[in-house]
Amino acid sequence: MDFDLPEELVALRAAVARFATDQIAPHAQEWDRLESYPGEMVQVLGHQGFMGILVPEKYGGGGGDHMQLAIVIEEIARHDGGLALAVEAHNGLCCQHILIGGTPEQKKRWLPALASGEQIGSWCLSEPGSGTDAAALRTLAVKDGPAWVLNGAKQFVTNGARAGTFVVMAVTDPSKGKRGISAFVLERDTPGLSTGNPEEKLGMRSSDTVSLNLEDVRVLEDQVLGAVDEGFQDVKRVLLGGRIMISALALGLARGATEESVRYATQRETF
Repeated sequence: MDFDLPEELVALRAAVARFATDQIAPHAQEWDRLESYPGEMVQVLGHQGFMGILVPEKYGGGGGDHMQLAIVIEEIARHDGGLALAVEAHNGLCCQHILIGGTPEQKKRWLPALASGEQIGSWCLSEPGSGTDAAALRTLAVKDGPAWVLNGAKQFVTNGARAGTFVVMAVTDPSKGKRGISAFVLERDTPGLSTGNPEEKLGMRSSDTVSLNLEDVRVLEDQVLGAVDEGFQDVKRVLLGGRIMISALALGLARGATEESVRYATQRETF
């Protein structure tokens, strides 16, 4: 079996590595101490094409695949795991869910701003009483005329403090268990939507992780992502790709640790 990358992916890796070395590595330790990266980095990453890798060109993205995304995430994580996590959650979770479940109109509405880096996206599944177990969700969406009203809380929301677009999972039919879950697209300025303070983490601290609170949040039918009550199937598809991308992130972290350790060992003088 040939594990060598084709020429175009070798070129992509080299380009991302140069970018990360020049624009991320010199600042990574400071961003970790501050537990934040500059807001303009989202636009910078967008200009590089890193915020819309999976998004088709007609929606402003690069029309790439998961191999390209994995390479980008690995090379960014080589220097800053937090920023890599932000890029992964944006591409592999938020954008990916819109691509999987969205109508052409929904994709045209939300993807261009996400792909360009005008906005960063967030994906909201975990709750205070459950992790990625969609069947244990407690956030509830109740139909009220032409709208849905959402109440509940989400936990460990990556990019939540910065996001302009949120994909939120909620229970629309409690009697069906995991077969009664739907996805909704919410925007930052939606009344009743608020985020908590960033969590104090042990690692990847430049990436913000917050709680999300929903109090009588009203959304219209055109903000339902995919079929009502069938969101669990899309969640599984999103998580399948997302978990692979986290492997690429972990590889980048391991490479960084190994390469920096070797560099230090060859420079250190003793006795």
